Amino acid sequence: MPKKSSSIRRPASTEPVALARWRQILLLLTIIPMLAGVILFVAAWADWVFIGAQAEQTVTGALLALLGFAAANLLQSRWLLACGWTSAAAAVWLVVSRPAPWAGAVGAIAGATALIAVVIEFGRRFRRPAAGG
Repeated sequence: MPKKSSSIRRPASTEPVALARWRQILLLLTIIPMLAGVILFVAAWADWVFIGAQAEQTVTGALLALLGFAAANLLQSRWLLACGWTSAAAAVWLVVSRPAPWAGAVGAIAGATALIAVVIEFGRRFRRPAAGG
């Protein structure tokens, strides 16, 4: 009897897959919110306030940077990282703004989920052999 070919797993290719031109352009544009977020975040520490109060600017900077990371990973089809960074942004917003009494608990759960997702994905990438040997 012939063996089923579906039971044989091919090793995952370590060769990077080229993105479509429009995805490359959008990926490049994700640098804007990331950079703006980092600038706002660090500027708030130096008492340079451009948006509202210092705390608002810090949160805005963190959200911009996290959502920029999420968008960049989404464009690269790195779903777990995109979900992780989005969950981290949701956690920051929920914990800081507290729009409802339950928001702190949900924010903590979102933060734990984000941490788990990002650690799993980075763990996978760390264990994957390097391209070229």
